[in-house]
Amino acid sequence: METENDLLNLLLNSQNSESIRYVAEQLEIDHNFSFSKDRNDLQGVWELRWSSSNSPFLK
Repeated sequence: METENDLLNLLLNSQNSESIRYVAEQLEIDHNFSFSKDRNDLQGVWELRWSSSNSPFLK
């Protein structure tokens, strides 16, 4: 749970941090998840949103 909180804090407080990618990748490893392999297992309602922000998680 600590890694999830780290990611949320980075996204909220340090949007341009180089650590965001590392923490997200660490979450994938910790939860044995690979987006390229497991993306079809993601369920839910998804929305596409556009933003002119330079935040790395929006790239």
